[in-house]
This record gives sequence, structure tokens and C-alpha cells, in this order.
Amino acid sequence: GDAKLEAKNLDQIILVGGQTRMPLVRRLVSEWFGCAEFEEDRGGIRLGDDYHKASGPQLNTSQNPDEAVALVKKAVAVWKSDGKDKALAAYLTPEFQPKDLFIFVEDMKGVMIQHAKKPPFAGKDLSQLKDSDGKLYVAEQIKLAGEKGQGWVEYKASNPQTKKLERKSSYVERVDDIVIGAGIYKQ
Repeated sequence: GDAKLEAKNLDQIILVGGQTRMPLVRRLVSEWFGCAEFEEDRGGIRLGDDYHKASGPQLNTSQNPDEAVALVKKAVAVWKSDGKDKALAAYLTPEFQPKDLFIFVEDMKGVMIQHAKKPPFAGKDLSQLKDSDGKLYVAEQIKLAGEKGQGWVEYKASNPQTKKLERKSSYVERVDDIVIGAGIYKQ
């Protein structure tokens, strides 16, 4: 192709949302790129070394932006129905931390109200926080939420699970004078 890349030089193929959840699409992508083989079991897909020796890049289906949006929508609903204190307590429970997702809450000035994975951030002004490329991503989250009410912001962040710097996309939504968000790591 134009990028002069070959499948054998790829570590993984990341499938995100939409039709990539369909077993047929996953199988075709797997065949196209020579990915590690997989089996289907009642509609579920089992990937990777547990079942087969990898002969090519791995299919990565762990990142689902719809799950981040759904988690934020759920968090907003709890905030509106139960109020700030109960909502903040709820966000720290396993119900609001599925897989590698979690909720963060900022005010419209960029002060972190709560970060489920980095509690020391609470109460700190992060409006000038930059990622490794110099992007003021908290300020961008606040601006987006203020102007459009909701949306996605791309940046780089340390993944609490892998402890590595990775590309991240966070979905944020404004409710009253705060921003509630959750992000997915893109590795």
C-alpha cells in the first residue's frame, strides 16, 4: 500500500466499534492481514495465543468507544438524579470502572473534582496540563464541553494498567457547571 507497510511488520490490528463487532468482519480482517487465527463460539470470538500460535498481528477488539459514551451517559444520569456527593461515591465503585474504563470529573475551570485512578489530582487546577506533544488536553475538554456540550478529545496519557504512555481518546459531557468524562486507550 501507500504506507509501504506489510502485515508481518504490524503488532496488532485495532478494531473499534461499529461493524467491527461482527464475527464475519473480524474473520475477514484476520485473513486479510494474516492475523493470529481465532475460533467463534456462539457468536463470541476467542483470540490470540490461548487457542492458537500467533502467525501475524493480533486482533485487538478491547477498545470500544460506545462503552465510554455509555458510561459517561450513565454517570451524568446518576449526577442528575442523586446529586454530586452520591454520584462521586458511585463513580469509585466497580459499576463505574468496567474493564479499563473509569470516570473523571472536572469543573469548567479545569479543576479536577475526582479522578478514579489518580486521587491526588482532586482539587488541582489541571487546565494547563499538557500531554507529551504539548497539547493542553484538559483545557480542550473544558472548551469542547462548554461550546458543544459533549464530544471527543484526543491526546497522550499514561495508561494506569500498562504504565506506558499511550494515545487516548476521552469522551466528555457537560452537566451543569462540570464535565464528566471517560477515555479509551488506543495503544
